[in-house]
Amino acid sequence: MLIRSQDKTKLVDIAGKTIIVSEVNDIKISYANSSVRLGHYTSKEKAIKVLDMIQESCIDCHIDFQMPQDEEV
Repeated sequence: MLIRSQDKTKLVDIAGKTIIVSEVNDIKISYANSSVRLGHYTSKEKAIKVLDMIQESCIDCHIDFQMPQDEEV
């Protein structure tokens, strides 16, 4: 599955990767020695809701997902 970052500057293949919510409510994809920020949200609850949306998109076999803006969550 491909995820386009919130600012639309990154397109990331998430196959086999871990997606996390950081302590500052960023959603990041982790690699061995680095991470890529996919989006930022004003609360942990919003960031977790976006993770739920990504999970649902994967379950529904979508091949892409656009990170929503904060006000869209």
